[in-house]
Amino acid sequence: MSEYNRPTTTVISNAQNLLMEQSTQNPTASLIKEMVELAASIMPKREDEPIDIAGAIAELIGRYSVWIGQNSTLSDDSDHEAWLGSSRKKGWRYWPRYRDMLERKMPPAAIDALEISTDEVLGLLEDPNRTGSW
Repeated sequence: MSEYNRPTTTVISNAQNLLMEQSTQNPTASLIKEMVELAASIMPKREDEPIDIAGAIAELIGRYSVWIGQNSTLSDDSDHEAWLGSSRKKGWRYWPRYRDMLERKMPPAAIDALEISTDEVLGLLEDPNRTGSW
């Protein structure tokens, strides 16, 4: 991310929040432009720190122009018991907080891919509550 002044950074953040409300993983450049202009329109005008509209648009296009491939693993599943299901993940405190932080600078597709990959790696480890040796 390039360095922007505070008003431009606020516009980028607000526009990204608006884009996330649109429920689209891959917003078009025109939708990004529309959301940046909307976010900029509600900001107070300051001559000492003008909003860099073009920079904000370019930043968000860059954030949403990410391609994430499928992850792959090498593992030995002998004697492995799957343990990490959605019921096991309920009540986790740290991932939602971390996701909120990541959403400020990363596109949703990248965050979703990170969550899937992390769950897969964690699931390949053995259940810490499993008895016996493993």
